[in-house]
Amino acid sequence: MKLFQKNVLFAAAFVLSIGLTGCIDKVLFPEAHFTVVSVTPDKLRATITETVSTTGVTTRKAKIPTTVVTLNSDFKIPADMVSFSISYTTKLGEPIAAAEVLETPYHLSIPVGGSITIPMNPYNTRLYTLLEFTSSDISPVNAKMVITIKDANGNKVKLEANCLCYATWDEVESS
Repeated sequence: MKLFQKNVLFAAAFVLSIGLTGCIDKVLFPEAHFTVVSVTPDKLRATITETVSTTGVTTRKAKIPTTVVTLNSDFKIPADMVSFSISYTTKLGEPIAAAEVLETPYHLSIPVGGSITIPMNPYNTRLYTLLEFTSSDISPVNAKMVITIKDANGNKVKLEANCLCYATWDEVESS
């Protein structure tokens, strides 16, 4: 009988210790896992188009490129993308706070066990202005896109995807 009581006491202490450390949550409510498959294109450059009107006035217009981040859902846990943020660093690794995109809400359902593409705009007008109209040679700029996903179990997962943003005058390295 004493052996039975010791085993019951040990089992209760074991379950209590797992519950208090949070390990039981990961067994009962596992965290979803995602893989960033691709960022297409991963090198972005704004393009300038010039139009000449019939009166001879030349207008220049910049077209800001976008990219697509492709994610794979590795587990069969439903999840939603809830927000994203974008931070920028120069080619020397110095942060560029002026162009930063703070955490922005974004609601998108991610299929269970499937793949999804998320359109992103890391090359924003603030970055374009900074690259084109400052005297600093900071091109290419690394854009780090952080995607926040909340799964059905209440866990939050953060994923990172990167791309390079070039000034219109800078040459893109061949890959």
